[in-house]
Amino acid sequence: MGKSQGKNSHAPDAMLRMNFLFQASLQQTRHHHPVLASYYGQNLKAVGQKATVRVSPEVKRGLCKGCHGPLVLGVSAQVRVRGPPTAKLTYIECLNLNTMDGILLEFIECSIHQILFHRGVYPSKIFGSWQKFGVPVMISEHPWVNQFIRDHLRDWKQLPHSNDGGTWDLLITHGSVVLERYVFDMNVEGWLAPQTKDALDMICSGLLDHRFRALLLKLTSAMTNLPPIEPSLDRDGLSFTFEWHTSQSGLDFPPSHINWCLQGEPPQRSTDAGNRLIPVFHFREPHDFRLYIVH
Repeated sequence: MGKSQGKNSHAPDAMLRMNFLFQASLQQTRHHHPVLASYYGQNLKAVGQKATVRVSPEVKRGLCKGCHGPLVLGVSAQVRVRGPPTAKLTYIECLNLNTMDGILLEFIECSIHQILFHRGVYPSKIFGSWQKFGVPVMISEHPWVNQFIRDHLRDWKQLPHSNDGGTWDLLITHGSVVLERYVFDMNVEGWLAPQTKDALDMICSGLLDHRFRALLLKLTSAMTNLPPIEPSLDRDGLSFTFEWHTSQSGLDFPPSHINWCLQGEPPQRSTDAGNRLIPVFHFREPHDFRLYIVH
């Protein structure tokens, strides 16, 4: 498993622990539990550093340098080819590096469906009840609506983000008029970066799921206290769209088809324009994240 850096410091207990953690990490990877696999890999590295035991090259090369989970081809890793035609290079890409942002995107997607259902943007018959983060949520079962949401989430993840953060806005509209705006304000770079040990601890302990569960309940409660959308409006004219607002440094050459990526803050978000700003929640760990409604 590993060899000692000094002649008199064999640290057999540490080597046994490291071997056990490596086997446990492999087992969790093969059973498709990437978070636990990364957690055991993190502990393996910590034990080796504390006992000054060097991990063998075979094991070290088989662990991802980002999430510290095992690189098992076809399960947690894939072989990629890059470079010019005359100098192709093959490398192994970890598929589990984005566990943290995967949870974030799942929460945003659930929140979008909840908003569309509770605000009556679409008929209730296209929604079905699902369990997400331990609470029942109403999820659209219409393929076009779901594809529209997922395409935007995928494009947003691929944007060049910066330290300045930004806001993901869900707009409920009637024609060209914005009726309501749901603002997800977050430190994007922190959420999309490879997870730290503290972040992995939050995931494995269930604390992050518990936090998002509480946020979903707060969002649902906030929407029940909102007045209904003007009944006189033609319901067929209701729709929704997205905007991503960030600074110039976060807008370095976005793809041309992502025309909803905008610079600066929209004027509709200002309370001076007579809008009502309703805070829903705000937390700072593992990364800054808050949601508020402009009504």
